[in-house]
Amino acid sequence: MISDNVVNNITPFEQQFKENRQFFTEGTELFNKAGIFYSRRIGRTPTKYFDVKDSVDNNPNYTIVKNPDVTRLYNAIKFSGRNKHNLAIGVFNSVTEPVSAIIHNTATNRDSTIITEALANYNMIVLDQALKNRSYITLTNTNVLRRARQIRPM
Repeated sequence: MISDNVVNNITPFEQQFKENRQFFTEGTELFNKAGIFYSRRIGRTPTKYFDVKDSVDNNPNYTIVKNPDVTRLYNAIKFSGRNKHNLAIGVFNSVTEPVSAIIHNTATNRDSTIITEALANYNMIVLDQALKNRSYITLTNTNVLRRARQIRPM
């Protein structure tokens, strides 16, 4: 198991690390052509993980019962290849599970669930046509769909 070094990033830009998961490193050349595919966003630490931690740390009436620090994948598929007319086609799809934190209010003795990462569907389609003289034209389309939910008391 390889882990990332801890880095204190005080810039407004996302810190990027090398991908080590085999599924995301093999056969991804076509998806990386536009330079916008960063697979480490898929299965990352939930977006609101630190918000829950900070909120509870600043409020003595709450304790964290559960706050998962990973987002698991439901599934991920990729398909890529080149046809006889030198057109490369790549399709990528991945779905991650929704992640929830549970906090306990010690004053009311009630638990609340907070969605820290919504169910997400990541998609990418790439078309890359090879042309004469080692030139090419590439069309890349990406999108992420998230299903958001609100806080609900238990």
